[in-house]
Amino acid sequence: TSDAKIYKARSNAHYQTALLQVLFAKPTIGYKHGQKALEFAELEQHTYSIVQAYAIQALAQIYMGEFIPARVNAIKGIKMAERLQGWRMLGYLYSYAAIASIALGGLDTAYNYTQAALQIGEEYHHPDVIALGYRALGEIYRLLCDYPQAIHYYQLGVEGAQEHFLGLDNLYRLGLTRCYAGDSEGADQVNLTIPILQRSSIQIGVISAQLCQALIAASEQKWEQVRNLAHALEAQTRINKIDSYHINALCLLGEVAFAEEKYQEALKYYHQAIDKTQAIQNPWMELKAQAGVDRALQQQGSTTTAPTQRIAVLLKRLDTHISLPEIRPSFEKFQQQVTQRTCVKTDTL
Repeated sequence: TSDAKIYKARSNAHYQTALLQVLFAKPTIGYKHGQKALEFAELEQHTYSIVQAYAIQALAQIYMGEFIPARVNAIKGIKMAERLQGWRMLGYLYSYAAIASIALGGLDTAYNYTQAALQIGEEYHHPDVIALGYRALGEIYRLLCDYPQAIHYYQLGVEGAQEHFLGLDNLYRLGLTRCYAGDSEGADQVNLTIPILQRSSIQIGVISAQLCQALIAASEQKWEQVRNLAHALEAQTRINKIDSYHINALCLLGEVAFAEEKYQEALKYYHQAIDKTQAIQNPWMELKAQAGVDRALQQQGSTTTAPTQRIAVLLKRLDTHISLPEIRPSFEKFQQQVTQRTCVKTDTL
């Protein structure tokens, strides 16, 4: 009927607008358009449009830091896309489910989703799906501080979709990880992505790359650079409600304050970050913030064991969701590093 065609067209228009808003770094506006896309798709019961709407809602929610609802939407979309055999969208949904699961600490589940996404990408020749699957796989190993593995997968992601935004999405993560592994040329890879993303108006990519620049500067103790980038990131992510990245900015400001021996100020930023991480249930960022609190308290001569106890709880929680032989050895090493505080570079990106 003509009504059905109108509903489908309106759903698609809202989906396209949602995607653009997410790329423009306005995920909350993108999410609202995703909801509208779903409303119109359900009026007409057009399955593919419903699947698209779930996918874009999940993507927006990942940037909003709403990882549990993002995973729920991705799984709803997966169930429908499997029936429809809409392979490309299914690949995206598996990747989004993986990324949300990673942020929540469910690495076994996430690993299995990445394998499903990569299988679809390879079988049906979708380079963007391949790049997204490898990005998620790289994230698993980067968070576990297994940099050689992370570099390997990000590199495959870059090669998988060089001309696509998702190729660049792997490239700045690859650059960050190379710097963490002691290869300073990684910074050039991050810097390379920014003008390309700016020309394409992919502001969410620019913010991600600038976050990588700030994390590299922090690892090299270039505090003036960190301060400038972190203040800009904090304002931008707060205004646009990009909560997943706002926590990173707070932690970076905490690190700057710590480096300047302003321990009370550092504690203020870390505690703000902890409140947010607990609200969105992101154990990785909480580990980083709690380790920051621990260091700041030690510098002040305080004897509280609260951060150490909380870190032990978070590691135990992660432990229950990591049993696969592909990632278990990396986790065991990571557990030791965090306990000894030798590596707590656990920023979710």
